Amino acid sequence: MKIDNSISGISPLLPGIQPLGSAAAGAAPAATGQASFGSLLREQLGELERINDNAAVMQQRMLAGDDVDLGEVATAVQKAELALSFAMQLRNKVIEAYQEINRMQV
Repeated sequence: MKIDNSISGISPLLPGIQPLGSAAAGAAPAATGQASFGSLLREQLGELERINDNAAVMQQRMLAGDDVDLGEVATAVQKAELALSFAMQLRNKVIEAYQEINRMQV
């Protein structure tokens, strides 16, 4: 199995990523349609905040006695927990990579 084939399935999820060999080596990515890492990170953190806020609102509505489906509340809370867990694991991996780069001798 070629790596390019396996990456093509996830490329819609990662808009700035291109398979190896699709651009000239060392060439700067084209400015059209590609987000910077910082903007992509801000967007995903905003989505994480939206998921957490939605879960909190649903919990508050349930506690206030509003007519809310208990299954929907449980699903929203679980989704928020999973999103936060994923964000923490991603943060840990980024910190590990940064520390590894700092340990490299030049």
